[in-house]
Amino acid sequence: MRSTYLSIGEIAPNMVLAKPLAVTERRMLRYVLPEGHALTEDNIRQLVSHHAEIICVRLPDERTETQIAADLNNLESRLGKIFETCDLSQPGMAAFFNRVRSYLGR
Repeated sequence: MRSTYLSIGEIAPNMVLAKPLAVTERRMLRYVLPEGHALTEDNIRQLVSHHAEIICVRLPDERTETQIAADLNNLESRLGKIFETCDLSQPGMAAFFNRVRSYLGR
């Protein structure tokens, strides 16, 4: 399985949340679903009505081992280029780099 972010228009019933989902409006929590929850038609209608935009779901990873390795190599190369002028010995910058890396590697 692979975690990926999809727009609300791309989700479908029975997709499973890869991360907890919390929809807020004016800083108030309006709708919550836990990680691992399988979406229903009703959930999707509620997400649309609460103006959710993007959610993280688990999808089958249909890439070959070779494609996965190539994708990871490309990711490392791209990140190296983006962060080449940054001082990754600084804790804040290193944490930011690792978060971007984690986000893109899913």
